[in-house]
Amino acid sequence: MKRSLVLQSAAGDATSRQKLHRYLIERPTPLLVPTLSMTGGLAKSALEHAGGELAITAFPDLDCARQLRPGEREVKLAVMPPMEILDLARDANLVLLIKAPGKDGPVSVVVRPTEIDTHA
Repeated sequence: MKRSLVLQSAAGDATSRQKLHRYLIERPTPLLVPTLSMTGGLAKSALEHAGGELAITAFPDLDCARQLRPGEREVKLAVMPPMEILDLARDANLVLLIKAPGKDGPVSVVVRPTEIDTHA
């Protein structure tokens, strides 16, 4: 995923947000999801709060994950296609929180599965 698309969407650009939704639907490029453990081959996602909602956090690439989660050695990164993450979020009533480093610090975009459903 292009980091610039996350940055522009986080800045409130509606066109970029629509492009981000399309990207998540159409591209199989995986996102990196921090996980707490791998039990029985399944990753347990590390959930965060995004506003008043629980979120599955994801990073567009390894550089973003390293910059935003330095020193967290116990956290592993699972590689997952965006639609798989959104399916998990939908089933668990969660949102997807995509994080990337910005010029002035970390930025994030909340993606609700229902928003993606309207574009699919």
